[in-house]
Amino acid sequence: MDDLPDPEAESRALVRSDPDSPWPHMLLAITTIRGTKASLDAAAELGKRLDRVGGARQRALRAVHTLLERYDVDEAMKELRKAYGEDPNDADTASIYAANAIGVGAYDEGFSVVDRLAEKFPTHALLAIENAVTTPPRHDLERDERYLARLIEVLPDKRCGDTRLNQLLAREDIAGARGAVVECAAFFGPGKPSLDHGLDLWTAAVDLFSGEHDAAHAAAMKRMGDPQPGIRILASSIAFGSYFAAGRVAEGLETLKGEFARQRDEDSPLVAMQDALALLRVHRRLGTRPPPDVVAWLAKLGHDTPSLPRTQRLAIDVVVLLARGELARAGEILKQIEAADDPVLDLASIPLHRAMKNDRAAVLALRRRLPRAGDQMLRGVAIDAALALEATRADPKEIRGVLKVLRSPYASGVSYFDATVAEAVLARVSDAEGKPEEAAEHRARLARWLAKADAGVADAIGKMR
Repeated sequence: MDDLPDPEAESRALVRSDPDSPWPHMLLAITTIRGTKASLDAAAELGKRLDRVGGARQRALRAVHTLLERYDVDEAMKELRKAYGEDPNDADTASIYAANAIGVGAYDEGFSVVDRLAEKFPTHALLAIENAVTTPPRHDLERDERYLARLIEVLPDKRCGDTRLNQLLAREDIAGARGAVVECAAFFGPGKPSLDHGLDLWTAAVDLFSGEHDAAHAAAMKRMGDPQPGIRILASSIAFGSYFAAGRVAEGLETLKGEFARQRDEDSPLVAMQDALALLRVHRRLGTRPPPDVVAWLAKLGHDTPSLPRTQRLAIDVVVLLARGELARAGEILKQIEAADDPVLDLASIPLHRAMKNDRAAVLALRRRLPRAGDQMLRGVAIDAALALEATRADPKEIRGVLKVLRSPYASGVSYFDATVAEAVLARVSDAEGKPEEAAEHRARLARWLAKADAGVADAIGKMR
């Protein structure tokens, strides 16, 4: 549950204490960053020990191994359903089922198991309940509030943690979030190691969310060299996110390129992939040429990584095609996306439709998938979707609904640049509705955020269509 000073070190200690059991190897695989050698090695060791347990638990662990090794969602879910059916009263098996079902997008069935766990096995349900709040593809504030209350009821310490902090930010309760950080410092005291790195990054996250970009950046830079990969990734995301949100694109791109190189060479190619996608997105927004070496690396990763789902490889193809301007291949890619019949891919195709000057097709793809779309994927194309809606004179409520995902505590890094762009779009939407005071508020916020922006960035944002 990420409440330890160094989860990976604790998992390695468990491996040393009981090396023949599959459980410590599973814990090591999931507490390290996915795609790293440490995670892959631990997953391989887990696979070697599946026969050390039997029945429902073996099926549950096999499902986790499948997700870690090759991310075959269909096969993993088949095993998890069988495991739960064999022994629904094994609380650990049920918890693994619920947590992973929600994680892969089968959230209706996952939530139903979480509800049963929370009532029948409350002390075994902690991980599943927390996953129900933090990892669903779409967030529901009322549902999250209910699960968070149950989590705190079972484990009062969870009043202090990013789960509660994110819930406060999701409600845009900035004062409450700042109060929670102060409360947690007093509750635990300065001697709790996990809070030594947590409190300053929590404060930085609140600063970034509320537009205090300089303060967020200063705090994040102090943690960029943390030895724990998870802390470095969070700190770097806040650091370059604070640059992008303020329109300091040149500095943001340099920081992002540096983090991309570190992840590519030292930590996780899958994290590096996210950094590369973010970097290309900023260049596409501004109409500037992305680094060819990053584009080439991303294209190679998409084709040379068997563990990536086919849908993710196709989504990478879309980004690479746009970066290289190879629109002659667009029809071929769009046919593959249509044949896949996948909501993630339909959303990923929106920028490609727009590049072909087909805003109506982009809007159709959006509307077809929006009811079941995950926030994370929608966040990556929210500006493209909003511009397509604006171009087709859609209902302003629909445009606002799409852009709302950018005001989220779960956003990271380059999404904060899109949140800044959104202010310009929302100002135009308010003008079109005959709401000049509301438009003025958006423009005033945009001007404050871009007070230190690079030359030309504010103008480029204002002209995005």
